Amino acid sequence: MRRITENLSGRKFGRLTALRKTEPTPYGGVVWLCCCACGGLRKVSAKNLVAGLVRTCGGHRHGKSKSPEYRTWARIKNRCYNPKSASYAYYGKLGITMCWGWRESFQNFLNDLHERPAGMNIDRIDPYSHYSCGHCKECDAYGWPANCKWATRQEQIANRSKHSLKGMLLERIASDFLAAK
Repeated sequence: MRRITENLSGRKFGRLTALRKTEPTPYGGVVWLCCCACGGLRKVSAKNLVAGLVRTCGGHRHGKSKSPEYRTWARIKNRCYNPKSASYAYYGKLGITMCWGWRESFQNFLNDLHERPAGMNIDRIDPYSHYSCGHCKECDAYGWPANCKWATRQEQIANRSKHSLKGMLLERIASDFLAAK
């Protein structure tokens, strides 16, 4: 079979949309990072995309693809890594990422955060930092602490307000300092 070399960016293959080329296969084939309609990401060879052999991220395999935890995980990945996501400008574009341990495994995410309690959503403890588990190889390498928890809407608003006030105070101190020079 011939190598697929054309630009597949933006093309849909089942539930997958090709985003960008990644590293080649060991045999020199082209590999694309794709975003699934559910928000999951998957690397797929161009050959398999074009042939229709791979059409989803495969998230259904873990049996929790319709769970609130899986939807949360998929949405985090989508807003951090999919430039076409409406939320990307507030997350991925600003450098907010999901740590390797969670990005590569929904099961790791679920093991760390457990089932979502009713009425709660994901919250980053430090809203200026990453979605991080605190113990995978990336978190260890960069010194990232565990930064997520399930929180009520009121807790999320208080967390955001606390950090917004801190940011405004730091800006004020910086501008006063620069004005004094």
